[in-house]
Amino acid sequence: MKGTTILAATDLSDASGAAARWAQALGAALGRPVVAAHVVEVGLRSWMTSAYAVLDDPDKMEAARRTVDTWFREQTGAGPDDVAIKVDDCYTAIRDMVADHGASLVTLARSGKGAVLRTLLGSRVQQLVSRPVCPIAVVHPDARPVTKGARVGVAVDFSPTSEAALRVASALASALEGSLHLVHVLYIPELPALPDLVVPASTQSMVDECMESLKQLARVHLGSPQRASLEVVVGSPVGALEGYAEANDLDLLVVGHKGDRSALGDFLGSVARGLITGAPCTVLVTPEEPPADAD
Repeated sequence: MKGTTILAATDLSDASGAAARWAQALGAALGRPVVAAHVVEVGLRSWMTSAYAVLDDPDKMEAARRTVDTWFREQTGAGPDDVAIKVDDCYTAIRDMVADHGASLVTLARSGKGAVLRTLLGSRVQQLVSRPVCPIAVVHPDARPVTKGARVGVAVDFSPTSEAALRVASALASALEGSLHLVHVLYIPELPALPDLVVPASTQSMVDECMESLKQLARVHLGSPQRASLEVVVGSPVGALEGYAEANDLDLLVVGHKGDRSALGDFLGSVARGLITGAPCTVLVTPEEPPADAD
């Protein structure tokens, strides 16, 4: 992962405490500084409460920084290496703070448990995951602290995006002296009009072909298939990955997401956005790496 800092985004709620603790533990395990980041979002409520005044008043800005620092200490038992506060919309503020602090990863709290809470509280998380500016960890509310020996999984569909995710997962597993698990989901859609199109024998042949592709990918990126656990599962992508994460007791599941820069991109479904609300572990969403000659 590029960058050296972990950006722990927080709205100072109890729900974001799990994300702060996860970020602090990962920073300690990797020897990386952690920045507590708080966004004062542009909107009528912020304007009515004079929240924007922190921009013009050094004393108010310092008081806001102390509030975030105190909250972080209460939640994690340790102080952040720095505190960042920006007034803007959430996506723009996080993007700018990633650049300002050389962040390699952003941590966010998962949205609420109920459908209504996911809609109301999860929109910012969904927006950031739709267009990730760097790897984004959506932390499970019951996430274990990240320690040496962590179990790191990565979803592979053989695309450039998932290969970028594999590189991030491999680097994390190595740094944490943990285990790496590669999983490919073979999705066979149901075709009621053609019920005999896929039979058990042909399904097994497809599984075998996918496993050979997984082994080849491991040779290219890891040096040997023996350096990771490899598995092909059959099912719908989100459900199969959730089941795999639970069955293998993963601490972290890494998935690639190319990102959609259109306005509709924030609302369209994807595997990554499905997993961040239902996976039994923390999900790390990684963007596709830009071409080597990109600006």
